[in-house]
Amino acid sequence: MKKFVKKQVKKTKTIKLPVFFKSLSLKSKQKAKKHAPWYVYMVRCANKTFYTGISNDVKKRVKAHNTGTGARYTRANGPVKLIYTEKHPDKSTAMKREHEIKTFSKKRKRALLKK
Repeated sequence: MKKFVKKQVKKTKTIKLPVFFKSLSLKSKQKAKKHAPWYVYMVRCANKTFYTGISNDVKKRVKAHNTGTGARYTRANGPVKLIYTEKHPDKSTAMKREHEIKTFSKKRKRALLKK
């Protein structure tokens, strides 16, 4: 049986968390999230153009693009279909790679998709 610890949140709510959360401070939870992998992804819009972005949860991000809560470009040119992903160890390297891919010509992006 799991043991629970009461923890006060914003002085008005008390929530029950499993005991193993007691040992994790908020900062260590945030650090764990920072070390999660990031992805560079490419989607094809309805008008056959490519959109490149980064996310730590690609499925959720593509869903956001398709529901109209993603980037402005994909709202205007949706729906989108996921066509490419690349895994990176952190957000910084993913952002650098995203910028690099965005500078590619359409021909070079197609070549990247064939790899």
